[in-house]
This record gives sequence, structure tokens and C-alpha cells, in this order.
Amino acid sequence: MPSFEALVKEKSTRLEEIPLELQTFAQKQEKKILKDIISQLDKLEKVNGQIKINNANLRAIADISDELKTIFVNKDYLKAVKQFASEFDTQATVNNKLFEKGFGSVDVPLASKEYIDIAKQNAVDALAGEPYKTITVKPIQGILENAVVNGANITDTINSLETFILGDEETVGQIGKYLKQITNDSFAIADRSYTSIVSEDLGNDWFYFSGTVVKNTRCFCEQRVGNYYHYKEIESWGNGENLGSCDIGGGVWAGEIDGTNESTIYSYLGGYNCLHSLIPVSEFVVPESDKERARNLGYIE
Repeated sequence: MPSFEALVKEKSTRLEEIPLELQTFAQKQEKKILKDIISQLDKLEKVNGQIKINNANLRAIADISDELKTIFVNKDYLKAVKQFASEFDTQATVNNKLFEKGFGSVDVPLASKEYIDIAKQNAVDALAGEPYKTITVKPIQGILENAVVNGANITDTINSLETFILGDEETVGQIGKYLKQITNDSFAIADRSYTSIVSEDLGNDWFYFSGTVVKNTRCFCEQRVGNYYHYKEIESWGNGENLGSCDIGGGVWAGEIDGTNESTIYSYLGGYNCLHSLIPVSEFVVPESDKERARNLGYIE
């Protein structure tokens, strides 16, 4: 079996790369989607580049709106979403190897396995169900309907669609922004929650804050990654304590997810788009410096 360090690296790498794979695929799809929608606009009656305000165009927009559902949730996209969901099981297997490395033979509780199934379905729903359609189909329907009702210029309409779908030099497209958050958060939160359930069953007290520091790593994570923490200190963060210079006021840090408390901190950790994790470890591997910090805080004797 790989070493503890190798497994931690694999776990951390997957937390970054698995969501990115779907994000990259979707980004390529977005260009095709835009092209498909623009081709649909040929159905509209226009005069000198202006969309005519008439019943025929309103009916055409209704037809295009029906087409949008299949354009966005197409066969290739659904296949990629299902592949993404299957990686939740693989991530659980990597975690199981880490548990075994740190604690020997571990009986994974049934609740953790059932949780992964729920997390997978929730991710699929968010990425291909009504939430996804709400963030994609409905806004574009609005752009098209407003264009017909107001007799908009066809070039301006196409530019609006392009900005919404692909973004521009200053902003990311709304679809890409949504997919990044959902893929990052659903995969990372599932990983952390699975670990939390098993850790609760093990009854261990110490965790390793794993992951990497990148350009946009928030203060909360940057100051903690690579260190070991007693569970009482972790829970204190959820209660807005021991945040140090990362406290932006009222016991809150930048990027914190609403509803973070002493219980949910194990799942939400650093907040939105956080790709770090807490790995349960034996007290015997915890450095004395981290134990001393816990003593000074009154969490251990």
C-alpha cells in the first residue's frame, strides 16, 4: 500500500482535478451551445438587423426555449456528469486506505456508504436537474424574450448571450461560475463528510489539515494547511473562535459558508470552493508543537 504521504497527495490532487475535469469539459461544451443557440436565431424574422416584434417571432422563441433543455442537458454532458458522480466512490476508497494506514483495519460504517450515494444523487441533480436548468435555460429564455418584445438588434442579442454563457475579459460566464462552485463544493464536501462520519465512528481526537496552497487560497486555509488540530480546536472555528487575523468581524472569515458551526465545520471547512480536507490521524503522529498549542488553549492536559 502507498505511504500515508502518498495517499494524502492522491486525495488532495483528486479534490482539485476531478471537479476541474468536468469544468473543462463543460467549458468546451459552452462554445458549442452558444453556436447552437445562435443558429436557432435564424428562425426569427428581422428587418435591417432588428428583430421584428410579432407573433411569429414569439412562437419561434417558445420553440427555441424548448430546444434549450436538450441543448444544455445533452447526451455527452450527462455522460460527463455521471462520470463525475462515480468519482465520489473512488474518493471514498482513497479515504478508506488512509484510515487503514492510520488506524489499521477499519470497519467503515454503513452510514458513510449511504451518505456517498445521497451525495452523488444530489450532485447529479444540481448539475443536470432543475437547479442547472434554472441557471442556464431560464436566463437565456429571458434574454430571447426581451429581445423579441423590445425589437432588439440581433448583434446585441448575440453579444448578450455570449457574455452570459462564456463571460468576457473581466468576468466568468454565469454557467461556468455555477459549475465551478457546484463541482468543487459537492465533491469536497462529500469527501469531508464521509471522513467525518468514519472519524466519529473511530472516536479519534486529532486531524491533519491537508491540501495545497494556491494563488487564491483564503486566509483561513492558508494559515492551517499542513498542521494537526485537536477536534475541540476545529469545532471552535465553527463557533467563530481562534480565527486570528482571518477574522473579518464577528467571528467570520472570508468565504465562510452560511450555517457553519461546531458540527458542520467538518463538512464545510474553509468555505465555498474550499478543496482542503481534515484527515483523522492517531495522536502518536501529532507533532509536539501542535499538542502544545492545544494545551495552551485548554483542550488537552
